[in-house]
Amino acid sequence: MNREPMALTRDEKRLFRKNGVRLNEVHLLGPGTIREMIDCTRQRARELYAFSEFQSVPSVGPRFAEDLIGMGFYSLADLRDKDGARLTDAYEKKVGVWADPCVEDMFRLVVHHAQHPDDPKKWWDFTATRKRYRLEAGYPADRPTRPWYELPQYRREGKLKVSRVDTREDLAGRLRKAAAWMKKHYRDPITVPDAARAAALSTYHFLRLFNDVYEETPHQWLTKFRLKRASQLLRKSKHPISRIAMECGFVHEGTFVRVFRQHMGESPMQFRRRLNKSLL
Repeated sequence: MNREPMALTRDEKRLFRKNGVRLNEVHLLGPGTIREMIDCTRQRARELYAFSEFQSVPSVGPRFAEDLIGMGFYSLADLRDKDGARLTDAYEKKVGVWADPCVEDMFRLVVHHAQHPDDPKKWWDFTATRKRYRLEAGYPADRPTRPWYELPQYRREGKLKVSRVDTREDLAGRLRKAAAWMKKHYRDPITVPDAARAAALSTYHFLRLFNDVYEETPHQWLTKFRLKRASQLLRKSKHPISRIAMECGFVHEGTFVRVFRQHMGESPMQFRRRLNKSLL
């Protein structure tokens, strides 16, 4: 949506800090207190409260917080009785494009969090639910036909650059390039921004697109690849567990053992012993 950003101004930040308020705790004050503390309009106080509260939801960032405010929501309480799918349909009509599928996951997340504030779920926890729902219910007949990536903000330098013709192929190619890069560097410490750079995408879009295509986060994908490589080394080599952990990108042996057990149902040593017995 085209509007002025909700981020705090320099003076607003100064006044909050002067009063001992951390910027990520602004929503704990309430709109009335915010208005008095920084001497702003009632509307600005509502916006700052909402901007802060929406970002208190796990995995919600400033851009989506602004989208919620642009739709007329000023608190999580406003979303408590809403439906994520219907919010998505309304959002697409408002902006005039069909949105990245993960936007619906975000709407589902904030509604869920409004109803269950202590639940630590993130937006990608709603991907499977969204896919099942849309497979059965589909989309409105009057859904916009123009895609989200044709909006001006995604054509600026440094943003995702795609065309109507090559979008799907281009995005798939970028994700494959990132996956190949992670396979090549799996021994090294890898962050999501690192992988996003390999795909020539912003971290925000890379994370959303990767999850939508692979149905897991880059971290989950990389962990599975590392464990696959570790399983091969446990089977084919006599290297100690500590060395295998290091060669597969795990800084600490204890972390490797814990993650291996979580995914494989047994420790690396138990895995190796079981394989050795089967070869006798």
